[in-house]
Amino acid sequence: MSIPAVSVLVSVYNGEKYLAAAIDSVLAQTFGDFELVVVDDGSTDGTAAILADYGRRDRRVRVVPLEKVGLSRALNIGLEACRGELIARLDADDLCLPERFAVQVEYMREHPECVAVGAWAKIVDPTGEIEIGRLMHPVAHEDIERNLLGIENKGGLVAPAVMMRRGVTVEIGGYREEMYPTDDRDLWLRLAERGKLANIPQFLIKYRHHLSSISHAQREQQKDAARRTIADARARRGISLELPVMIDNHNFNPYGTLLNWTRFALEAGNSRIARRYALQAARIHPLRLEVIKLMIRSYVGQAGYRIYQILRGRRSELKTVSQAGNKEA
Repeated sequence: MSIPAVSVLVSVYNGEKYLAAAIDSVLAQTFGDFELVVVDDGSTDGTAAILADYGRRDRRVRVVPLEKVGLSRALNIGLEACRGELIARLDADDLCLPERFAVQVEYMREHPECVAVGAWAKIVDPTGEIEIGRLMHPVAHEDIERNLLGIENKGGLVAPAVMMRRGVTVEIGGYREEMYPTDDRDLWLRLAERGKLANIPQFLIKYRHHLSSISHAQREQQKDAARRTIADARARRGISLELPVMIDNHNFNPYGTLLNWTRFALEAGNSRIARRYALQAARIHPLRLEVIKLMIRSYVGQAGYRIYQILRGRRSELKTVSQAGNKEA
């Protein structure tokens, strides 16, 4: 078997809900010289069966089964199994857009000084159908590094959008388990000491948000780990540890998140998905007016809700006129 140009590295644990879509997005790439290395980190759901099926259908799919070892260790074992000169990372719940590998491979070949390149990302809801935001991080190495070092807070690299050189990644020891869950930031900062980082200003992945994702479930742990990672990298660079550390201080609110997903779905004209999120929000706070309004909109649609607003406005006007008449009488 020939050595592929790119090894796509995915670690998955109980990812049956989104895994097939992630794999399909890889197999649909316009650039076909790759292998897909999926590390199954001790899954207990239907993940193994899904991977076995894809492995039978496409010999580019290679599965590395493990007992549960944790994400950092699983990724390092996956790195050892990868054969390509370039490693493309992807999470098991995210989606590659069709041109991703072609664009990133071309960039890496044209920029030998670059050790890792990311891209812009479209943030999508759990269904993958509704765009709820965009990540457009800085492009230049100096700006990316300042953000990774916490000197600025405008974004560094999006983990599932990164492509990096395997040789230097293995040489510096891969992911450090003690830096989890910001072991990716730590890896990029150590790579930045060997070469350049970059972001391609194109949308090359769909970054899926859902209530059980690591970015939501482990937010406080991430903040603490980020501070340790930044302090470690600043010390290596001789940067004052007394400088303020700028990281994302957003506090995750499931109810607010569900309301936002409902609004985005309504704006996209998808009442079916909007109803799903409105119902979930209503289970948390069933009597709040904001969720009741969104529930109505999800059932009657935008046009129906507009009619409701007009009728409500007319009723309010009639009530005001009536009250004024009573006062005059």
